[in-house]
Amino acid sequence: MTARRLCRWMPAGLVALAVSAFACNRLATNLAGGAGPEAGLLRGKLPIESTGVTHLPRLTDGIAAQPGDPARTDLTSELTRGNSEVTWDLGADTPVRCALIDADGDDAYALSLSKDNKDFMVLFRAAPDEDRGQQLRAGRDLVGSGRYLMLSAAGGDGLWSVSEVSVWRDCPKTWPPLAMQKGTPADETVRLKLWAFAALALAYLLGYRKRLPDWVKLLGVAPAGVGIALAIQVAELWPPSAALAARLAVVTVVIAAAAALRLALARRAAARAAGSAEP
Repeated sequence: MTARRLCRWMPAGLVALAVSAFACNRLATNLAGGAGPEAGLLRGKLPIESTGVTHLPRLTDGIAAQPGDPARTDLTSELTRGNSEVTWDLGADTPVRCALIDADGDDAYALSLSKDNKDFMVLFRAAPDEDRGQQLRAGRDLVGSGRYLMLSAAGGDGLWSVSEVSVWRDCPKTWPPLAMQKGTPADETVRLKLWAFAALALAYLLGYRKRLPDWVKLLGVAPAGVGIALAIQVAELWPPSAALAARLAVVTVVIAAAAALRLALARRAAARAAGSAEP
């Protein structure tokens, strides 16, 4: 593809990307709900500091996992080590009377407040729950104030995951004041991405022809994009389960075989063309 043709396609691609990003942002905003009084002090707020924590926006998006959900889903954020911490800036010294943590029931979690982001005092401790999976734990009539709020975890089975953290200046009347839904296990989302990547990559490898229009050739960004998303998620779950590792191996072998076949066919076609061109 020439540079001129590529540039001709870039504006349309950028417009499509911008529209997609806007739509996804609007969808996330609608799911999380508006920032009304019952949304609390953290709804939609990103932390100013974090250590060893994945998927930070999930902690304050207003969507909590249903009781019993597994630790790793598309709704949870994982604290990857014992000293993992997340800190939010409330903007000013603020009294906090109510707090909520929806997290893995095997573990203990704490919310602490500080006025200077240095010396923290524990505001609320979420003790381990008797039931396994994601469990909602809340504290009311709390006494504490500060500008900086820190989430930390300790004890348990070493797999700390949280789907939602909320705090309020005044305890809301509706409880819990957030949406609760069933999360999709991380292994399942990886499996779906894996099959999508395999299908798209095989279709592109086996269907590619030099004589195809340039816009068709650009469809190669589809398997590339899914492949990048897949690689990122696999890295987050590493090491994978035995079943997932087996699927990854099978897809890798199949795609490698398809690429080798495509290359062999291209070389054979080139050899035939060169032979027919000889006098």
